[in-house]
Amino acid sequence: MSCPGNGAIWCLTVIVPLHGRMEHEFARPNLKGCTAELKGVERMTIAFLKLARKLLPVGLYNGLISVAYLAKVVISLGGTVRQTCPICGFIGRFSAFGLPPRFNARCPKCRSLERHRLFVLCDVKHELLNTQQSVLHFAPEEAISTFISGRVRDCTTADIESGQADLQLDLENVDLPGAAFDVVIANHVLEHVDDAKALKEIFRILRPGGRFISMVPIVEGWERTYENPSIRTPAEREHHFGWRDHVRYYGRDYRDRILRTGFQLEEFGASGAECAKYGLVRGDKVFVGTKPGAVASLGD
Repeated sequence: MSCPGNGAIWCLTVIVPLHGRMEHEFARPNLKGCTAELKGVERMTIAFLKLARKLLPVGLYNGLISVAYLAKVVISLGGTVRQTCPICGFIGRFSAFGLPPRFNARCPKCRSLERHRLFVLCDVKHELLNTQQSVLHFAPEEAISTFISGRVRDCTTADIESGQADLQLDLENVDLPGAAFDVVIANHVLEHVDDAKALKEIFRILRPGGRFISMVPIVEGWERTYENPSIRTPAEREHHFGWRDHVRYYGRDYRDRILRTGFQLEEFGASGAECAKYGLVRGDKVFVGTKPGAVASLGD
């Protein structure tokens, strides 16, 4: 049996998806319903896999499938579909990012990730920012910093590490006067810190009517946030919370934490079609907490 194109390597890249289909069909009395839908090389590959399964030892057969899977992953790292970046206008394939890799995640032009593109999309749709606002951006993200600066009156960046931003600030104890900003942005920050302290500080430094805009890793299927102070080592935190310096993984009660601080809450997301077009994580949300009270006039 021969393979077109680049021979064995080409075969490996098609084995994995077809192997999955074949595994599903093996549970049925016959394969007629499956093979009737397949054409050309797909049918040939399934025939090859059936023969290999019969002739090869289990370990060798599983090794073949593992190599095929690895080949498919490597090829997919450069992107699998053409998508559009709403930040820089790039149209093409987004590369993978993260461990384990998230495919179609990073724009090769502006290096934006899914959450950055969702932030910009929600601002365009819902006008979260405007030219009258003074903004404090914690842990500033390069992919959206220029966008934010161009949308508001002024933007100050802050980070806990020295030299990373305009100000060195601890989000749990912000060394700034109260009612100092119209907007505070902290994307994927609260999972790193004592969020009760941080939310109180954010509420304090916002002017009446001010907005706290945030995104966090969240599992909507969990009623309660998963956190455990006994989990301390980087390896344990990565295993339990998804990253080496995270201290929790939020559940649906993230909303309650914002509301308990005193904020009013809105949340915005993207449609299925927008997720496919712009390379977004399905179900991701932008949370917008508003401090009650009249919007402060400029210069207050």
